[in-house]
Amino acid sequence: MLGDRMAKSLNILILEDEEIVQESLNLFLKKQNWNVFTYKEAEDALKELDKINFDIGLIDINLPT
Repeated sequence: MLGDRMAKSLNILILEDEEIVQESLNLFLKKQNWNVFTYKEAEDALKELDKINFDIGLIDINLPT
């Protein structure tokens, strides 16, 4: 699996408003032993950028305004 190839535990940001998509991504990524941080609102995710060094972000481009 992907986690076996990665020596480092990644910090992954998920910005997604649909709960089923959040849950699916969260479940898969945590099985890889990665740190997953999930947000529904862009403002909440932006506040965390100063606190957490994310390695990758999975961002819904069709968030409601």
